[in-house]
Amino acid sequence: MQTAFEKAIELMITTDPELLNILGVTAKMSLSSSLIALLLGVPLGLLLGAASFRGRGLLVVLNRTLMGMPPVVCGLIFYLFFSGVGPFRGAELLFTVEIMIIAQVVLITPIVAGSMETYASSVAPAVRENACGLGLGKGKTFALLLNECVFGVSSGICTRHSRGRRGVDGGRSDSVENERHDDGYHGVYEQGQFLKRHCSRHYTSGAVVCREHRFVAAAKEIEQMKISAFTKTYGGRTVLDMPETELEHGASYAVIGANGSGKSTLARILAGVEKPDGGKTVISGITVGYMPQKSYAFRMTVMRNLLVGANDEERARYLMRKLGIEHLASEPAHKLSGGETARMALARLLMRDRQLLIVDEPTAAMDMESVTLAERLLAEYREKTGCTLLLATHSLRQAERLTEKTLFFDFGKLVEFGPTQQIITQPSCEQTRRFIELYGS
Repeated sequence: MQTAFEKAIELMITTDPELLNILGVTAKMSLSSSLIALLLGVPLGLLLGAASFRGRGLLVVLNRTLMGMPPVVCGLIFYLFFSGVGPFRGAELLFTVEIMIIAQVVLITPIVAGSMETYASSVAPAVRENACGLGLGKGKTFALLLNECVFGVSSGICTRHSRGRRGVDGGRSDSVENERHDDGYHGVYEQGQFLKRHCSRHYTSGAVVCREHRFVAAAKEIEQMKISAFTKTYGGRTVLDMPETELEHGASYAVIGANGSGKSTLARILAGVEKPDGGKTVISGITVGYMPQKSYAFRMTVMRNLLVGANDEERARYLMRKLGIEHLASEPAHKLSGGETARMALARLLMRDRQLLIVDEPTAAMDMESVTLAERLLAEYREKTGCTLLLATHSLRQAERLTEKTLFFDFGKLVEFGPTQQIITQPSCEQTRRFIELYGS
């Protein structure tokens, strides 16, 4: 006598029509319900995780409750609604394929939405901050966030490149010939100072042509950058009380102070990532670029990350070469080390010319060689674009190398403002003196 298992094998071998029909119906239900659940759950999860609106918390709780609903309870509810005594008995959907698809959608959608909500809530702040720093609009920011969430949740389908390819294709060469063909951005770096050696009239790609002339003209039009007085409060505590300040266009400024002194808050507000109390416009009429303290790599290749900043592949390769990461161009950016991510983020920021460049601890995750490369590139960029640099840093040596003036903050207040060398060697305030004694070594 045949067992049930043997009978099942026989039906599969003989391609029983009834069995094939059952398999087809099952596949139809599974694929249809999964597709519909994805179409509904992905945008719902993105909305719950990244948006801020009244009633969001209630919807999140409701969705998480539905995630744990047992299938038998779902089946009972549908039976009550669509049976002969239910309110939807006229639809005649009970025990049909359609009602089973709907039931599976109800079960799957909260799970998809919950996964998206969890991931979106964790990455949305970083994506928004970096997108804002690059000057991207709401549409591009949303597209980046959607890409991050979809590929983050389904990371198994992300393309993985072998690290063994590094240095084989597109590797960096340290030859004199390469230095000679740096797309017109020539210079040397000696004793912390950038010395202009040559300025080409044309950028190789044709996308950037004699940039310094355009910014020289801009410097005459915008001699001063006026920062309006503002405050920022968190949880009833004032973390930053900024007086009205004027920055000289084309100058370089260091923002120094201990942790919690307000440096990052100042950078975020000037970059437009956060709003000051009262919703005032702090600085306007200029193009601003911003690199956050924590660099973020979008889930795409290193090259694609740079092209998010501006669609100029020649400039992207030049910047990567100057930072020693050209061999990583085709690597997944989210697989980079902390130092590599910081270099990539700096290159991404420098893809466009800005009138005000704000960088918050840009070299904190880099080794000494990378720090030198980054500082050299920042100096070159300033020389070529004529931009104003605002550098938030703990490194007094870096402030000396890259900036002309310094703003010192203590517990959210600007306590000293003057030439960098003077403040570091002859501080006038006791708070500044203590900070320099602590961080000056």
